Amino acid sequence: YQRRVHGVPAIDARKIVPERSQSIVSHLKHFQATPTNLANFIEAAQWFPTKGNTSESCDEDDQDYEDDFEIPTRHQEAKLRRAAQRRARLFAIQNSIQYREELRQVAGVIRDDKAKMEEDSLRMAMWVTFIQLIARPFWMAPSQHRMISSMTRFFIPVWRKYWYCKMRKAGRMFLNAIATRRMTRLTPLELRSTGFLFKDWPEENLIRFANKLHRVSFRPGEYICHQGDPSHTFYIIARGRVDVVIRTPNSRTKRRGKHSGLTVATFRPIKYFGEYGVYADEPRSASLYCVEQCDCWACSKDVFVFELSRQPKNVFADIQKHFEGNMIQIYKVRPAQLAGGPVFHNWELPVVEQVCSKLEPVVFTEGSLIIKQGEPATCMYFIARGRCEVSSTSTSMGVTFPVRILGQGQLFGHRACLFVETNHATVKAITTVQCWRLHKHILVNFMLMRPDWFLLAKDRLNRESEKYLPKPPLNQLTKIALFPTGFPSNLIERVHKNCLYPRVFEANTMICHNGSDITEVYLIIQGHASLDGRKFKEGDSVGSQQVVDKLKRWPDNLMAITRVDAWALNLSEILPCLQKRSRSLAHHPLVVWLLELLQPKVDQHASTQLNTQ
Repeated sequence: YQRRVHGVPAIDARKIVPERSQSIVSHLKHFQATPTNLANFIEAAQWFPTKGNTSESCDEDDQDYEDDFEIPTRHQEAKLRRAAQRRARLFAIQNSIQYREELRQVAGVIRDDKAKMEEDSLRMAMWVTFIQLIARPFWMAPSQHRMISSMTRFFIPVWRKYWYCKMRKAGRMFLNAIATRRMTRLTPLELRSTGFLFKDWPEENLIRFANKLHRVSFRPGEYICHQGDPSHTFYIIARGRVDVVIRTPNSRTKRRGKHSGLTVATFRPIKYFGEYGVYADEPRSASLYCVEQCDCWACSKDVFVFELSRQPKNVFADIQKHFEGNMIQIYKVRPAQLAGGPVFHNWELPVVEQVCSKLEPVVFTEGSLIIKQGEPATCMYFIARGRCEVSSTSTSMGVTFPVRILGQGQLFGHRACLFVETNHATVKAITTVQCWRLHKHILVNFMLMRPDWFLLAKDRLNRESEKYLPKPPLNQLTKIALFPTGFPSNLIERVHKNCLYPRVFEANTMICHNGSDITEVYLIIQGHASLDGRKFKEGDSVGSQQVVDKLKRWPDNLMAITRVDAWALNLSEILPCLQKRSRSLAHHPLVVWLLELLQPKVDQHASTQLNTQ
């Protein structure tokens, strides 16, 4: 470059002036090779004596230049040094002018909204005047000063807070606008270098995710987030330095700043943080304090979770396994939590500890389907954090099961693991759910160790299922042979309210034995049963025809083919309801017929109880 432009030969200074070469090298050691510095250096180096600055002189032998080369004096060195300092100051001034020009351009964008701000101010003044005109007649002279002062004490803090938030928003817009000019989009290579999260993402997914990120800038001394705040944003540091601060356990102050905590780490570019809190809906585990001016790339929780779900199955499985490892450190199941549930109630503590050691962590995102109704059961789940919705489809007879919400410390999927049946309901995650999972074969092995615990658990689960069994519609009672067409509706309502009891029978179990007394009539809500070679389904009543035929005992075994949810109509309690009828129904033929039909049944049931006592 020197030979072609300035005619200066490209010679080695060590060969020409050995005694001065070390000082020249030391001066060039910290030289920054920018185009401006190169031009300044070459212009300042024109004091080298040459035979000419034309291109013809460049073709001569380099040895001729070595003879005319002279060592500069101290005065020349000082002169050159001052010239270089002047050029450096000029370069710094030019950079400052350019930066201020960028600030003016960004400030111009904000000033464009001045008309809108004036319009908002006029509108607010109009409303204040309107309210004042309406409220003035209601002011009393003695209390006018007191009311004005009270309104002033109320409105001034509100106005200050509003103005503070507005100025803070304008400052945030200003910083983000500056960051927009200063930052460039992250490349797939830079995203992969941030850590484990983006290591195996396909390149097109990385490009799509980088285009969805938005720029956020923070001042020195500002907090990006505080410990305990909800996690709504995922960040990637592109410029600056951030300290990770956690509150000390023995801190008595309520302040969440850096002075009330302990700095445990420092993040530098390029580094991401907040991924587990955003994915698992966890609060911030630490506060992030900006030591320098920080420029970050950020995205919302919805975008982050959506992009994770679009990754290949093997990549998403690795990421989820990594998150589940974090869950093991945060949430640990205590034996007392499991022992308080219906499955492990009153179990010995060492056995419950063994069950806890077999649990596996699993995380479900918001809206994901955990269990589907009608599918065979594979696992039982214990909720560590989050909420689930349990719903079941309506039956053919119009019965709607209530929707239940399960939260922290509750179980689901355990009934289908213990009974020979499919899943009775659909479980869907309302929020991000962190669960502990226990496989079905492990649970059954623990149950078979103590058969008495197994039977007790089944009994408790049946009673629990009966609590959530919905009542059949009123019109379903009219299909029973005991209440033929024309039976008084008010008496049917009384029976529907006072004489029905929920019953849940597991598959392949005996509901009633052959030859036992008929004391209850069953209205099947869900499932299938068989009696004397006849199958009963949803909406059918079992035992009512036998009562009408004046049979005292069951002619055959009543078996549950599948799980049967039914409501039992107690015959001994129907008679008191009918006896409390009004005078107008005293001689109703259907009521008299039912009373005569049930009276022997009630006497027989009473004598059976007396003999038992």
